[in-house]
Amino acid sequence: PNHKADFWRTAEAQLRTLPSLKALVYWDSNDFDPVGLTRVDSSQASLTAFRAFVASDYVTSPGKNYLR
Repeated sequence: PNHKADFWRTAEAQLRTLPSLKALVYWDSNDFDPVGLTRVDSSQASLTAFRAFVASDYVTSPGKNYLR
């Protein structure tokens, strides 16, 4: 049940190991077989961790700008 929140909590550290990454895609769906609900807001813990990830300095800093 905490898998998504754990994923977002470790996403920044994972990005740091991939300096040549050109895109980051996350499939946000209500029903994605075989994994089911993948929406970032499916739990409060997941949404909180996602918001922290997209607001992190590493993601939003100039020159390391993956999501904007």
